Amino acid sequence: MTILWQISLFFFVFAPSVILIHEFGHALAGRLLGRNDSTIVLGKGREVFSGVWQRIGVSIRQWWFLGGYTKTISSDHAFSAGKGILIALAGPVINLICAWVMFITFPKTFIWQWTAYFHLWVGVVNLIPLYIAGRKSDGWHAIQLFIRVLCERGKT
Repeated sequence: MTILWQISLFFFVFAPSVILIHEFGHALAGRLLGRNDSTIVLGKGREVFSGVWQRIGVSIRQWWFLGGYTKTISSDHAFSAGKGILIALAGPVINLICAWVMFITFPKTFIWQWTAYFHLWVGVVNLIPLYIAGRKSDGWHAIQLFIRVLCERGKT
């Protein structure tokens, strides 16, 4: 397999799979904690596929390889801050676990190594509290909720 083919395969199949796994971590944590209105959106542009799996909505967009997010209908305030923190951290944690498993068990080939490093990158970067151009990282959400917990404790 040529290097160009492997790079294409990584960007159009493996990298979107890493994002899907990350978003699934959020949706699954929300589902386990009682949130039943999560939808995973993969990509940008018009919707080309939608479905439901285990009561988690999935929407695949035209440009599926350009990121993703998990959306919910209910407000973040509908849950306790503790549950919100768990949901926010579930995506990065599942990426870090996948990276660890891949580094230990998968063959040391170009495509698997890139995928493992991308899992690691997505997990670590999403733990950093960032707010860029109106977009908040998972770390940002977790820190905001943690501050809310501290403020609520200070009131009592």
